[in-house]
Amino acid sequence: MADASSSGNASSSSANLLEDDRFFAKLDRASNTIRAFSQEDARWGDLNDHLSAAQYQYKLQLISPWAPLERKRVWSIPDAVIEASSSAQTYASQGLFPEIERAWIIIDTRLYLWNYLDASQSAFESYEHPERVIQSVGLVQPRAGVFIESIKHVLVICTSTSVSLLGLAIEDASANPASSNGNATSSGTANNATNASATPSTSAGARNTSTGKQLKLFVTEMSASTDGVQLSDVCGTDEGRIFCKGNDGCLYEIMYQANEGWFSNRCGLRNVTNPRLSNLVPNFIQGKQKETLDFISVDSARNVVYTLHKGSEIEIHHLPSKDSSKPPVKVARAKDICRHANMMFSNTSLLQPNEFLITWMKPISAAESRNIHLVAVTSKGVRLYFTNQRTGWRALSTYSSMNSNNSDPNAPTCLELIYVRPPPPAGQTQSVEGGMAMMQSQQQQHPSQQQSSSPTSSTNFAPHQPAIQGLHHAYYADGLFLAASQYTLEPTGSMDCILCTTRAIPSGDFSRPSGGLPSSSSLTAPTGSAIGPADLADTATDILVQGATWAIAEVKRKSHSTAEDRLHPLALQMIQPPRVFLILTSSGLFVLTEQRPIDTLKGLLQTGTLYDQTVHEFFKKYGQSQSCAMSLAIASQNTLLSLAPETFISSDLQTQDGSYQLLSKDVVSHAWRIFFDFGGYPRYEPPPYPSQPASDGKVTLSGRHDGLAIYLTRLLRPFWTQKITKKQIIPGEGERFVPNIPAAGLTGPQRELQGLQTFLQQNAQLFGLGNSSGGSIGQNRSSLNRSTGTSPEGEQVAMQAENDSFEALKALLSRSLEALSFVLLLIDYRLPNLVQRCQPELQTQLANLTFADLIITRQGRDIGRSLVEAVINMQISSQSNIDVIADVLQERCGSFCNSDDVRLYKAMECIRRAKEAEKSLDANGKSESLRESLRLLNRATSNLPLNKLESICEDYRSLNFYHGAVELPLKCASSWDRTGIAKQYRDEGLPENDVRSKAYDTSMKCYTLVLKALESVDAACQSDAVVKAREAGQMNTVLQVEEQRASTYAEAQSSTDPLFHVAMYDWLLSRNKTDELLQIRSPYVEEYLRSEPITLERCLLLCMWYVSIGHSLSAAQLYSGLAQSTELEINLDERVEYLTKASSNAKSAQQNNSQDLIQFISDIDEKLEVASVQIEIYKAIQESLEIEDEQKANLLNVLNDGLLDITALYRDFAEPLSMHEIKLLIYHVADYRDAELARDAWEALLAEAHNDALALPDTRHEKVASVVIELGHRFYPSDVAFPVDILTEMLERYAYEQSIENPQSRIPLAWSARTMLMANVPPLLVFEVLLGLFDAKREPFQIDSAQLYILADIADLARLWVEEILGTAQPSLGLKDPLLNFSARRFDDALNALLLALSHLDHASLPANLESRNADKVSSSLKWTQELLRRSF
Repeated sequence: MADASSSGNASSSSANLLEDDRFFAKLDRASNTIRAFSQEDARWGDLNDHLSAAQYQYKLQLISPWAPLERKRVWSIPDAVIEASSSAQTYASQGLFPEIERAWIIIDTRLYLWNYLDASQSAFESYEHPERVIQSVGLVQPRAGVFIESIKHVLVICTSTSVSLLGLAIEDASANPASSNGNATSSGTANNATNASATPSTSAGARNTSTGKQLKLFVTEMSASTDGVQLSDVCGTDEGRIFCKGNDGCLYEIMYQANEGWFSNRCGLRNVTNPRLSNLVPNFIQGKQKETLDFISVDSARNVVYTLHKGSEIEIHHLPSKDSSKPPVKVARAKDICRHANMMFSNTSLLQPNEFLITWMKPISAAESRNIHLVAVTSKGVRLYFTNQRTGWRALSTYSSMNSNNSDPNAPTCLELIYVRPPPPAGQTQSVEGGMAMMQSQQQQHPSQQQSSSPTSSTNFAPHQPAIQGLHHAYYADGLFLAASQYTLEPTGSMDCILCTTRAIPSGDFSRPSGGLPSSSSLTAPTGSAIGPADLADTATDILVQGATWAIAEVKRKSHSTAEDRLHPLALQMIQPPRVFLILTSSGLFVLTEQRPIDTLKGLLQTGTLYDQTVHEFFKKYGQSQSCAMSLAIASQNTLLSLAPETFISSDLQTQDGSYQLLSKDVVSHAWRIFFDFGGYPRYEPPPYPSQPASDGKVTLSGRHDGLAIYLTRLLRPFWTQKITKKQIIPGEGERFVPNIPAAGLTGPQRELQGLQTFLQQNAQLFGLGNSSGGSIGQNRSSLNRSTGTSPEGEQVAMQAENDSFEALKALLSRSLEALSFVLLLIDYRLPNLVQRCQPELQTQLANLTFADLIITRQGRDIGRSLVEAVINMQISSQSNIDVIADVLQERCGSFCNSDDVRLYKAMECIRRAKEAEKSLDANGKSESLRESLRLLNRATSNLPLNKLESICEDYRSLNFYHGAVELPLKCASSWDRTGIAKQYRDEGLPENDVRSKAYDTSMKCYTLVLKALESVDAACQSDAVVKAREAGQMNTVLQVEEQRASTYAEAQSSTDPLFHVAMYDWLLSRNKTDELLQIRSPYVEEYLRSEPITLERCLLLCMWYVSIGHSLSAAQLYSGLAQSTELEINLDERVEYLTKASSNAKSAQQNNSQDLIQFISDIDEKLEVASVQIEIYKAIQESLEIEDEQKANLLNVLNDGLLDITALYRDFAEPLSMHEIKLLIYHVADYRDAELARDAWEALLAEAHNDALALPDTRHEKVASVVIELGHRFYPSDVAFPVDILTEMLERYAYEQSIENPQSRIPLAWSARTMLMANVPPLLVFEVLLGLFDAKREPFQIDSAQLYILADIADLARLWVEEILGTAQPSLGLKDPLLNFSARRFDDALNALLLALSHLDHASLPANLESRNADKVSSSLKWTQELLRRSF
């Protein structure tokens, strides 16, 4: 027996070791892939190599998204600054300080610092010099130890007679409310004399009216006289040395220190150019120098200062020390620059000696080039590249001659021109690259249009390359060059053109790494081609900006590249935001953003050109693997791509809120498609000899595999090779281990890795992940065979190899996320104190541990487990709960820890301490102990007895710990019935003698404990103490109790136990707490209200709950069902109410007007119309005096028991009960068109009105008219229920017959027409119907007297109509729009026809009571109307 046990343990141990080996083998394979791609990412060529290989040509891109730079935003200069500038009396100047997110503007004695990130007009600080006009300003880094720690910059103020230094600090207004009252400076005491000679500038005139980050200026009392020399072009080194140029042609250094010395002041000037002369003779006596100093530039990294003289000569000085202890040493001067440039680039008009002028220069960073150190720009845009180190045999001789004087081996030895690069030739047009031609031709405007007077409004790009004349400003950094000059195609001269050139990214210079990893190929998309001369051509564009350019600057970013490890732009674009450039002009501040290849791809996807030639050309340009990596970054919604580029204008990325979302669903979907559709398949090449097995063949992995590996490599790069900890001196604690990368630096990569992991999880089948047979291998097998002709065996080898690599990358991704979470957790638990408790051996191992070691090595795993033990031991020693940390570790980084069991007695001890804390009024101790006890008990529910649970819950209620009294019983119910036996027992109707009844009873007892807690918290809210506190106005006590009640109910409602929700809802309804029930947002509410027994109350509650959660359509469907229900006791009014609510809820449903919803709404509205008819019938029967009571009761019961269709209402009620008005309503609702039926109904209605017993004989026509008018208001313009032609004829016949048969009747002229007009019938329609009746001569209007009768009504209607139009009708009929469809010409023709017809009726005669209708009066009326018409129109 013992042997069997030992065998089983050994077998289990072997299995665990085997699984462990497989796990780390996966990680090792994936890390090799990451290492290979990481090395390839770091192979971005030196600028020297690029310039030596590139040609003198450019690819000009003048459209988006192909242009390398785009204009994104423009900010206007504050009005207050513009007004002050317009009133400047002496001097004005402008520039940019992107380091502090300000633009500076000098106006006489005042300096404005404009916060361009603040949109308000008052977003600027100002400083006023107390004595002189400010001539120049500069912002430099302070020297260490001179100023207080908060001063991060020094503001240099230069006037014509002095130079002053101001300390500058940046503080958050929200963190210092006292300083946000409109003054950037606050009161304070002078700093001590050792390291902080700065006083807040309350007396220096600094003023701030901005919000957000504020500047704080400090008066340092550091100033020096310039002896009449005007200083400008202030620049400094990273170590705090300050240089500037003087108008006397000399280079000066501003010397400053914390304290005065025996022979030195706190601030002074050093003349670098003529040190001896400056020491002996004052500057105002020295006179003018023979040459000018035009520009200076400092290379802080190489300790070099460059000066430009006479616009054509550059001098180089070396700084032998970081501080000012040693003056700069002149090394060399380049004099024949123009001649040397013409030798390198001959046959050009851009380098004429008489026009040669250098206007700008800047050092080249060491990360960009080791051999090129300076770039200078001429006034015509020619770039001149210099080196300050000789190469070859000359370097040896130079070093031997200088070695005795300079100990720095990297000190400059010369200044030589080595490369010349002209700007794009004037007139060059948009470059066309293969498949891009179609899109470019669509976006590029016609040259004739762009060469018109002003192209400023239609595009941000120039139509073609303009000539550069008189370059204003320039900028260069990391391969991107900007140059501002006046736009020659703008005749008014109010616009500048910003030329931008960038280094080419050749399609073939970034291939897949070697070393066992074969290069990817494509079966469905083009791949990159070999590098040609055109591929090395730089890309250029021209952007137009309003106004004259004052300054150009770049928003600085932390770089991931070093001189030893230059990152390729395709790698940088995925781990850092795009570069942002600021152009300050007289019109405002323009924001330009870099357009990287991934931005171009995103732009293509935004235009919807998913499978057209442009995307194919993009894949060809950058290669399949790189293009797939970019597609994957978009498809996984990389955060840096989800933000608008201009949101990165702040130098502090943490200040951006990221509210501008750019990745639409369509773009993400398109990227997803091209990643999988263009990613290709793995390729298999069989071995050279047929006898060899298939496994000896060569496998080339697909582009989507390489894209995933490349993207993962770039996300891991920011931390992969970094050490986890570093040693640092902590004040008061000594040297401690601290995080090498702060938490903020890890959360960004963690977020991107989580996005990639989500993408892999959602598309696991397409990657073949999680399937031992290769996932989707079978799905792609036939496609691969057709595309490559690969044999099934070889295809299986290729697909399996790719699937194995996918699985390895997935494992590495998951492990990396866990490692980041683990390190972040260590930081949260005070890493320095934690490591200090560890053994020295562990500390030594941790000091050298990198993130990669932690992720992929067994040593990293072991160190991680040791750190977990240290965390738990620290929690135990501090008497803190260990379960929380164990749960967090298991949830976030399960592979780094194992959870421990929790002991019940610790929880009981915590409850005991809570009772003692309550006695001693220690509220915090009580709360902490109770929370700890609950955390422990939640881990012990499996073995917690019921009686103990009841006792604990009673203690919790007595201690007012209602949260625990709810959470713990629910946790116990879940733990004790993991299979859901209790719910099954209830669902089956609680059968008797069932063994499951015990589990059900136990669960109900747990729920009873929860409900007791709810009752207790309700009672607490109604206690005498709370009532008295409310009456006394002590709302804090009241709010505290109410918040406790709300949180307790929320805890109960958040339970996922459906059986508990049934118990709680029964409890709520039994106490008439329907409002509490309706406020619950849980799917269990719907299930409960739909369950048996179904009652009207529950159904109505469910409808109200649907409405409260926004499910209007569900509420509408349920209301509709209730209205038509025959099982529930619902009367007719309630049915109509439910139908009305169903209609309103359905119309408010958010279903995008789907056809089903539209049909549902239509059905409901139809039923509602029919129901309204049923309501009318019900009321008519109820009010009828002619129907017997028994019949009436039966009829009303039938109408009340359910909704009837329109046919039943007509057949069973309207027809047999002679409800003529209801008939018309039914015809109208059913749109039933039967003219005879409508005529019969109207005849019956008019007869009833005429025979009304209450009407007098001579006023019966008024009763008839009132019926017509009333129903006209109800039915018109329905031609079914209110046929105008039939009604007009009936009224005219009625009037004629009554006038003939009853001479006593007083029916006025045009009575029928007036009646129809008062029923809202348009006069034109009545007029035309009467004309038709006159022309038809139907009985009884076929005789002349009847014709004359109609003609008299028509004449009077014509008069009334014209008077209504003219507003002279007395009294007015109040027609809404008498001019509707009125044509004076047609009306005049009709009057002529009527007069002609009347001439044939002059012999007709009417009875004496119709004297007003004789022919003469009718003729007079028509003529008068015609005259009035002609006079008015």
